Amino acid sequence: MTTLHSMEIEQAVLATLLTVDNSLNTLEVKPSVEDFFATRHQEIFSAIESLNIKGSDYDAVVIKDHFEKENRLHLIGGEDYLMDIVSSSGKPLSMKTYVQKLKKLTECRKIEEAGKKVIELAQNTLIDDLPNKAQEIIAGVESVIVTDTRHTLENSAIAALEVISQKEAHRKDKSGLAYGVNTGLRDLDAMIGDIEPSHMCVIAGAPGGGKTTMAQMIAINAIKRNNAPTLFFSCEMAHYEVANRLISCLGRIPFERIKKAEMESDDYESWIRLSAHEFPEYPLEIVDKTNITIAEVRGEIKKTIAKHGRIGCVIVDYIQLMSDRRYTSQFDVITAVSKDLKIIAKDFKVPVIALSQLTKDAVGRELTMSDLRGSGQIAQDADQIVMLYPDSKDVGIVIANVVKNRHGKSGKVRLVDRFDYCQFNNVQNNDGGAA
Repeated sequence: MTTLHSMEIEQAVLATLLTVDNSLNTLEVKPSVEDFFATRHQEIFSAIESLNIKGSDYDAVVIKDHFEKENRLHLIGGEDYLMDIVSSSGKPLSMKTYVQKLKKLTECRKIEEAGKKVIELAQNTLIDDLPNKAQEIIAGVESVIVTDTRHTLENSAIAALEVISQKEAHRKDKSGLAYGVNTGLRDLDAMIGDIEPSHMCVIAGAPGGGKTTMAQMIAINAIKRNNAPTLFFSCEMAHYEVANRLISCLGRIPFERIKKAEMESDDYESWIRLSAHEFPEYPLEIVDKTNITIAEVRGEIKKTIAKHGRIGCVIVDYIQLMSDRRYTSQFDVITAVSKDLKIIAKDFKVPVIALSQLTKDAVGRELTMSDLRGSGQIAQDADQIVMLYPDSKDVGIVIANVVKNRHGKSGKVRLVDRFDYCQFNNVQNNDGGAA
């Protein structure tokens, strides 16, 4: 029998759910039935979840009546136990803290169970290929930990309706939260919509063509408008170089002054204001590592989830600088990395923004998916692909060509190049209105 559980924490979570109106819906990270070790607690939470889906209240009295009608009140220890949970919970801590502790215990139990299976495997001398079989057990546990994979049709329909409601609210009020992340660029967002959880969006361009600028605009929009905990994997630039670009954009400091260390007094004031007053509130962290592996990316994501309770956006700059020690061929490495980034998007239910280099002959012309460098797998895995290149007829204009959009329209959008401030702008009409 495992000791990796806490009756007190389970009771505290249930007590809050039973006494605070609509408390389940206010949680960003919700508990699941398996997070409760005690069978009676699983039964109570399952009833709460079922009533909530139907739009019903789920306080202690309602739950008691629910079990009485089904002649199952004895399964939860009777009315007395239900009332004991409510009355003995004491002063409540943060519900978020309770749920995080429950989920950590769930992870520990699953790892403990996997450890037992690996030990049993190690003691069986008749099984071939033991290392690979042990890896399969561990990988299976990791997949189960990060995401629930089985859903009833009823729950899936309710979840789909919630997503539609979020999208509708965002469409009506552009100051509201996106479902996922977006660029903040009116015309491009109108084309591709939100880059949703489980999507992989690939942004490709020549060196200096704006792909990192586009990625940082997505990062800024994610943290400022959505408060989405964001990881920026910088495989090429140092972390402080990424910070320079973000400060240029947010502080309206010409990037050339930063590069040449020729900033003026107003620039320093903007820098200090951002560093001291705004950046501490932004849930953005930069991982500065060349040749990073998928396993390391997963590890960093889990650290963010442990710190913030969720992960809101993952940005990789860029695919061709990642590594996979299983392969020597660059083609095989990029193929594996692309597949694994898409798996990460699905496993962690997070938008993944992956930047990509182009083939050597792709400069100076209109780009297509075949210009993605290294492997055709990138084009297969991506939900959206945006190719960036200069407009040959209009200086200062960049074409964002949405060559693939699995869930919407494709086509070209014209953007104003404001690389002097590390950003793009929307194109405007001559009268100053939107184009």
